[in-house]
Amino acid sequence: MIQARPFTVLSSAVAVAGVFLSTVPLQAQQRTAPARPKASVEQVFKQWDRDGDGKLTLEEVPNENLFKMLDRNGDGVVTLEEAKAFGGGDRRAAKRQSETAAELPPAEGFKSRQHGDEAKAAGLKPDVLATLDVEMQRHIAAHNVSGVVGLIHRNGQRGYFEAFGWLDIEAQKGMPKNAIFRLQSMTKPIIAACAMSLFDAGKFTLDESIAKHLPEWKEPKVLENGKLVPAKFAITARMLMSHSSGL
Repeated sequence: MIQARPFTVLSSAVAVAGVFLSTVPLQAQQRTAPARPKASVEQVFKQWDRDGDGKLTLEEVPNENLFKMLDRNGDGVVTLEEAKAFGGGDRRAAKRQSETAAELPPAEGFKSRQHGDEAKAAGLKPDVLATLDVEMQRHIAAHNVSGVVGLIHRNGQRGYFEAFGWLDIEAQKGMPKNAIFRLQSMTKPIIAACAMSLFDAGKFTLDESIAKHLPEWKEPKVLENGKLVPAKFAITARMLMSHSSGL
């Protein structure tokens, strides 16, 4: 069974980078990473040429779009001369280009859905939501994502809730609105965005103890020399958001 790789649109997460980074100062100096040795075209070609026949096939090149750019004469194989002609200095640029999203089909080929009273009650513009409908369908058609669920709340009112695409591609099972997503670490920016909204409303400060709102964390303990001992400092919201709380 081919499982879809869904993508969720969460409007509240968009602002977290600017809000969070401007509020929480950096805890450490930035360090310049040492430069890695630059591989030559010949070295990369030899690494990819698994059967050692002096030619690269589509199966040997990591990315289909990159293969098409390297195969200058369109004969279905890439020679060392073609790779050199492409230019060793452009490999990183080619890689970036090959990893970008596929070209989207024309917007005229897709229909938007109706957005009326619910959108207006939330102060959202139906014409903008219609554009959002179309754009999500275009990305699905281009195979950038297999399915999408879009949810927008504004001023405590739900104004947009739509699902497009597939939950299961092989079984042709459509994407439901209540699909369960494996967000994993993406929960962090979502929670941070919500928390900083509460911060903006004056509900808490970054450097007060979280025990003010979570009493069970009033007396945190840490492991020291194999023993649990009382922590020297209270855990704060700033520590949690900058991953420096020790949890």
